[in-house]
Amino acid sequence: MTEHRNIELFDQVVAVTLLELYRQFPNPTDLQASSVACMIEDVKGEELFDLSTELSLNSLSFLSMEGFITYEPERRTLTGPEFPKARLTLKGLTLLGSVPASLERKSNQPFVDQFSEAIKSGAQGAVSDAVRSMFKAASLAGAQALGQF
Repeated sequence: MTEHRNIELFDQVVAVTLLELYRQFPNPTDLQASSVACMIEDVKGEELFDLSTELSLNSLSFLSMEGFITYEPERRTLTGPEFPKARLTLKGLTLLGSVPASLERKSNQPFVDQFSEAIKSGAQGAVSDAVRSMFKAASLAGAQALGQF
């Protein structure tokens, strides 16, 4: 799997995960990395194995470390989900439903709508663009909160 493909798959995992948690909010849901990987279309063979065993797990861990999602690690078991009782944080929920005026974007739709439409259309480029815009919005919002802009 090429580095560029890793980023494309990361974007897909981020989009389907955040969209699913948005749909379930405020109810927590158990996230299993392999189940998230199965939601990604057009992935087969060794790439699906890598996505199911490593990339999805690392992508979900990233979302947790960056404060987009939370889960209850004390509820982990050997046979259970890697991310039990996962839920969007206020940061994740706000970013998914907001349209930051300070960002130049092709669309004025909330990120959750962009993710949903891009996933439905199967346009990987659109998913990647929406995920990058969301992370840019999160970074900009954090910098503004610190008074750096």
